[in-house]
Amino acid sequence: MAIKRIKARYPDYGYRRVHACLPGVNHKKIQRLMRELGLQV
Repeated sequence: MAIKRIKARYPDYGYRRVHACLPGVNHKKIQRLMRELGLQV
């Protein structure tokens, strides 16, 4: 999953920076997935 790869490389990134790395994906979806996966900073 792309979110996990980004968070592994940049652990301090929040959902806004992850969203900037993933064009075409809604920020609400990224925020929800990060919360479900326990990847919030």
